[in-house]
Amino acid sequence: MGHLDELDKIIESRENGNLRVVYVGESGRVKYRILNNHCFGNVDVSALRRSIAKYVFKYEVRKEKCNNKNAKFLINPLYELEITKYVLSGFWKVIFIDDRKEAKDFQYFLINKLKPLLNRMGGIYDTSNEKIYKKWFESLENAPLLSYKEILELECGTGVYVFYHE
Repeated sequence: MGHLDELDKIIESRENGNLRVVYVGESGRVKYRILNNHCFGNVDVSALRRSIAKYVFKYEVRKEKCNNKNAKFLINPLYELEITKYVLSGFWKVIFIDDRKEAKDFQYFLINKLKPLLNRMGGIYDTSNEKIYKKWFESLENAPLLSYKEILELECGTGVYVFYHE
């Protein structure tokens, strides 16, 4: 299958709604986090990439101590390319939330509500804020699905993102 055939298949998936919620994340720098860590990073800096390696591709992820520093997650470098291709063929929805604590709480609300395939740990969120979370959820549902190239056009800021894939 050529690159254009793959692209047509991806566009068709987006249009037909064949996408599943794979991962929900939060960051003080959403655009940077998605592009530099998830799309083009490595398993050490991205829980999403680590989970894709373990649960989608069934790759062995090693945890090694490096130079008396914290442990580092590693996989065969050739596998990183496969993970990159997978992430680049997915789509994102983003909502910006000014307050980092509220963004983190909303992330946990979404994990609880959407049950993403690769989020292994949720968290406790402030249930007294459910009214605003439901409003944000509606905004997120109505947000466009973005390819990684469309993420380049986003503003910078704190927020929550959802990764979708077939």
